[in-house]
Amino acid sequence: MRSTSRWVRAEIEAIDDRYRALLTEQQVRPGAAWWEARVPRFAGRALAEDIRSLYRLEIEVRELS
Repeated sequence: MRSTSRWVRAEIEAIDDRYRALLTEQQVRPGAAWWEARVPRFAGRALAEDIRSLYRLEIEVRELS
């Protein structure tokens, strides 16, 4: 059972690392959990405009091709 919990912890940490890499470093909601405090590094035009309007933060616009 102990090896299972180590495996689960390692998998969760790997997922967290991949998700963190998608987010900006700047916190838009200080004090919130890291996954709630930061926004994506890139988004479609509409979301990027919403983030600019709400948080005065510029993120890269990427359109699906």
